[in-house]
Amino acid sequence: MEVDTVRCAAGHGSQIGEEKKKKDDKESISRLKVLKIPTALMLSLCFVVCGLSFSYPEPILGPHLIEMGQNPTNVGLAFLCWAATYTLLAPLVGYIGDKTKCYRTMMIAGFTVLLIGHLLVGPAPFLTFLPAKTIWLLIPAMFLYGISGALGFVPIMPELIKTLREDGMPDDSFTNALVSSIYICMYYLGSVIGPVLAGVLCDHFGFEWSMTVSALSSIIQGI
Repeated sequence: MEVDTVRCAAGHGSQIGEEKKKKDDKESISRLKVLKIPTALMLSLCFVVCGLSFSYPEPILGPHLIEMGQNPTNVGLAFLCWAATYTLLAPLVGYIGDKTKCYRTMMIAGFTVLLIGHLLVGPAPFLTFLPAKTIWLLIPAMFLYGISGALGFVPIMPELIKTLREDGMPDDSFTNALVSSIYICMYYLGSVIGPVLAGVLCDHFGFEWSMTVSALSSIIQGI
C-alpha cells in the first residue's frame, strides 16, 4: 500500500515536472517567435527607448539645476512638472487610443515631442538663438517630457498585442503575459542604460551635448 502511494506520488510529481517543462518550452519558443517578427522587434525596442529617455535626465538634471542657482525645492518641482503631466495625460491617451486605434500615429507624435524636449532642456548648443541655462526654457521642456511620455509610451503595449494577434498568436492570457514580460524586460533594460550613458556623456561633453546626443534615440525610433 505504501509502495503504491509512493509510486503514485512520484508519477504525479513527474507529470507536473513534464507539464512545467512543456510550459517553459512554449514560453521560450513564443518569445523567440515574437523577436523574429520585425514589427514586434521594433516595438520592443520602443520600450527600451522609453526606459532610456525617461531615466536619462535623472542623474544629471538635478546637478544642472543646482548649477543654475535653483534650490532643492525647485529641482523637485521641475521633476514634478514632468511626472504630473504624464500622470494626467496617460489615461486620456489610453482612452483616445482605444477609440481611434491610431497607436502608431500617437507614438510618432510622442517621439517627436520627446525630441523637441531633449533639444530644449540643454538647450542644444547649435540652437544659438536660445539662451543657455534659463529656467523659463527648461520648465516647458519638462512639460514636453511628460506629454511625450504619454503619447510615446502608452500606445506601445496595445500596438504590440495587436501586431501579435495579426501574426497568428492567440487572443488569450498567455499572449498578454508574454507582452507584459517583454515590456518589463525591455523597459528596465533602457532604464539601466539611460543613467549610465547620461553620466558618462555629461562628464565628457557637458550637460547640453549629453542631452542633444540623447535626442538621437528619439529620431531613430520615430523613423
